[in-house]
Amino acid sequence: MNLATEALQYRRNWSEFREIMDWMLSYAEEKDNALFFNYYFQWEAPGIPWNSSLSQGLAAGYYAIAYRKFGGIKYLRAAKGFANSFLIPRNEGGFSVNTIYGRFFLEYSNSPDDLVLNGFMLSLKGLTIYSCLMNDSGGYQLVMEGLGTLHRMLPDYDTGNWSLYSTKHGMADERYHRLHVRLLYFLGRWYHDDLLLEYARRWDSYLTGRSELYRAEQDYLFWRNLLRELRGED
Repeated sequence: MNLATEALQYRRNWSEFREIMDWMLSYAEEKDNALFFNYYFQWEAPGIPWNSSLSQGLAAGYYAIAYRKFGGIKYLRAAKGFANSFLIPRNEGGFSVNTIYGRFFLEYSNSPDDLVLNGFMLSLKGLTIYSCLMNDSGGYQLVMEGLGTLHRMLPDYDTGNWSLYSTKHGMADERYHRLHVRLLYFLGRWYHDDLLLEYARRWDSYLTGRSELYRAEQDYLFWRNLLRELRGED
């Protein structure tokens, strides 16, 4: 999915994007009307296979993009299958868990106590792309539930001068802190969510170097304009 992001967002190379999406389909595994990219190497904690809300959410969004751009039942089924994976609890082979903050989508399904902020927000971004392009009310409801969880998490992930990667691993490095700013800004702008925009600006103010808000705005505009184009809107 990172390769697909580079092809789509940084090079706007549709043929490369399509090749990547076709190639990745060979690794998708089906379970209960859902699709998963399962990983068969040990990472973060014992447990093989494991899966990630980050790749699942981006896959749902990117296969929706492929469907709207190229057509084809395989892309439609893939988009819906990856979106359906968000309905499967971790104890049944998925990555969804109930936490003190609400329902959370794990970046590492084999590490249920590691509530990674950037992976969770990236999964919501992917579901946003999916639900916008597919007009899927179920996907939209998943995002709304996730945003409620995010609201409740943010105070615990704000140290007063930086953001946490997760409560388990502590402080984010600068790269992830900047990613947090961009993702909060994207979700805040997309859903007209003043709290998320407030956190984006606050966390940006913690940076001692250049502001991340210009890049965050460019990122938001790229996705807004792309999705409008794919939906045939002016």
